[in-house]
Amino acid sequence: VVENRVTVVGCFGSQLGANVAAGEIMKIKPVSYTLIDDKNNGQQLGYLAQDLKKVIPSVVHGDENKEMLSVTYTELIPVLTKAIQEQQAIIEAQSKTIDALIKRIDNLEKN
Repeated sequence: VVENRVTVVGCFGSQLGANVAAGEIMKIKPVSYTLIDDKNNGQQLGYLAQDLKKVIPSVVHGDENKEMLSVTYTELIPVLTKAIQEQQAIIEAQSKTIDALIKRIDNLEKN
């Protein structure tokens, strides 16, 4: 693992990548890792910047040629929140469809 450094930057705006589809979120692979220069703190949780850059490039910063990339995790929050909202809308729509189908089945069984 190349030395991982997390840069926290509060940046909100159109460059956040909030238009990332919920399906794209499935391509993000959470990982656990130990920092090369900080073995005393044990495992950390996060994402590989190289992989995350393919899905949400606006949250990855640095020079890939020098293998020095960082992830601005605070910029991920709105993207992940939007994906959760999209999923919830799908769940609610499916729930309504299921309820309607159950009613149809009940009506057919009564006849």
